[in-house]
Amino acid sequence: MSRSPWGRVSTRPATPTGVLVRGAADCTLVTELNQGDGDGWIKGQLWNDNLGGHGVSINLTPMTNSTNPNFNRRFQEPPKAMLLACTRHTRRTTREHPSGTA
Repeated sequence: MSRSPWGRVSTRPATPTGVLVRGAADCTLVTELNQGDGDGWIKGQLWNDNLGGHGVSINLTPMTNSTNPNFNRRFQEPPKAMLLACTRHTRRTTREHPSGTA
């Protein structure tokens, strides 16, 4: 393993499909930040699990405990709400027009 700005570089699976990503950074920076600053850092998901994101290193970034809920509210909740609205619309339309004709 070598070092990168994000922590130790690993060759372990780092994608949702389990494909080996050579040189993928394992998110170890959070451990180092907590050792230096106290326990205020977490591994935050960039792509929410409800939207298909996985808790793997390639999808994690250091965030403070207070940043995580703000990130969720500003960047993750809007697409989740849009997808839920689209799903409801599709279900309603399908019930009203089962043959696909309007």
